[in-house]
Amino acid sequence: MAPRTRSNRGEIVEKQRILASGGRLNSKGLPALPDELYLEIASYIPARIVPTLDEKVDADSEAPRYRHFTLSALSQTCRTLRRFFLGCLWQRIEVFDGMETGNGPLLSTRGRYMGGMLYPPIKRIRGDRYAKELIRQLEIVTVRNPDLAQYVNVLDVMFVTHSADNVLAEVARSMTLLPNLHTVQFAFSEGEGLGGYIFWEIFSSHTYPQVRTLCIPPGYLSRKMFPELRRVVPYLNHRFLQLDTECTWGIQELGSTYLSPNNAECKFHS
Repeated sequence: MAPRTRSNRGEIVEKQRILASGGRLNSKGLPALPDELYLEIASYIPARIVPTLDEKVDADSEAPRYRHFTLSALSQTCRTLRRFFLGCLWQRIEVFDGMETGNGPLLSTRGRYMGGMLYPPIKRIRGDRYAKELIRQLEIVTVRNPDLAQYVNVLDVMFVTHSADNVLAEVARSMTLLPNLHTVQFAFSEGEGLGGYIFWEIFSSHTYPQVRTLCIPPGYLSRKMFPELRRVVPYLNHRFLQLDTECTWGIQELGSTYLSPNNAECKFHS
């Protein structure tokens, strides 16, 4: 036993107090830090800009592709870090081109900009990898651990034709279970033949009053689905050729806006 000195006397007294109250000492795990420091750490883990307005800028940024992996690793390090970073991890449900997953990267379905040059899409990569990753994430927050649903603020999804009906139906169902979901971005792989009629048929029976920001291709917007919508941005900045008055009623911002790190709706709420 270490001798009692002035330098460690306070620590010994605190340990004795914890043991006397029936608590457990953290003798092996990482020391707990104030939540403010954890927030500072999380702020340096870059996230994909949503709404996504420029594919070139998005493709040239490597770090956001590993965000899910990084936060997952931190949340599994110890209980102290898990308490905080698990919520950060599930702040976003993301499936996008180039994202790293447990089954490998989701390589581009449309072609990608790298080093200022456009490379053609890799046809050998099947769309089932996109579908499986999306279903996996939705299942975790709505079925395996529904307590995580409260943390989800952003849904950023690339849809492909693989099991399109089932995937769209699962997304439509899951969105009703995410009470704090305020930002949604839907992208549809070009050349995949995923028409808007499938989207309308599946989503028309649901409403999402919690969603306030929507980034979506022209032709998919419905005011009935998103009655409290305040901001609408066309995906990759493609212009809306025509919007009915019914679609724009109550909308405060229409056009190229994005959620900066300082936007209140981007901050993590514990």
